[in-house]
Amino acid sequence: NSLLVVLLAVPLTLLTSSWAGFSMAQLPTASQRRWIVLSLAVLMVPGVALWSTRFFIYAWLGWYNTILALIAPAIMGTSPFFVLMFYRAFRRIPVAIYEAVRLEGAGVLSSWWQIALPIARPTAVGVALLSFILYWSDFVSPLLYLRSQRLYTLPIALQLLQQLTPSQWSLLMAGAVLATIVPVMLFLLLQPYFARLEN
Repeated sequence: NSLLVVLLAVPLTLLTSSWAGFSMAQLPTASQRRWIVLSLAVLMVPGVALWSTRFFIYAWLGWYNTILALIAPAIMGTSPFFVLMFYRAFRRIPVAIYEAVRLEGAGVLSSWWQIALPIARPTAVGVALLSFILYWSDFVSPLLYLRSQRLYTLPIALQLLQQLTPSQWSLLMAGAVLATIVPVMLFLLLQPYFARLEN
C-alpha cells in the first residue's frame, strides 16, 4: 500500500505544485507578493490543526477508509513549500523566453510543459524526492483516516508488528530495514544527477 500511495501521490504532487508555481510566476508582481504571503501563512499552520478538518471532509466525500484519504493532499500540491520551490525556479527563467514561445503560438500549458518544466528539472527532482519521503514515511494519516488493516501502510504495519509480536525482533528489524532502504536507495540513485547539477 505504501508503494501504491507513493506512485499516485508523487506525480500528482509534481503536477499540481508545478502548475501552481507556474501560475504564480506569471502573475503581476503585486499579485505574486500576495500569493507568497498567503503561502507562507499557510505554511505556518501546524499539521495538527488540520487533522480534524480533513477527517470530516474525507468522511463527507466518502474517502474515509480509502487510499484516496492518503493521496488527497497531493491534489493541492502536498505543501505550499513545494509550490514556492517551483515558483522560485520558474521566476528565474527570463521573461523573454516566455514571450518568444508565445509569439510562436504556444499556449500557457505548452509554455509550462515545453519550456518551464524542463528548465526547472532540478527543482522537480528535489520536490519528487521530498514528497516521496513524506508519503513513504507518513504514520499519522493512515492512523487517522484508515480503519481497515488491509489498507495500512508500512509504518503502521511495523507498529502493529511491534505490538503483536514484540519478541520477534528479527522480523521487526527486517521490516524496518525495508522501510529505510527504499528512500536511501532512491537518494543514492539520484546522487550522480545532483552531482552533475553542481558541476
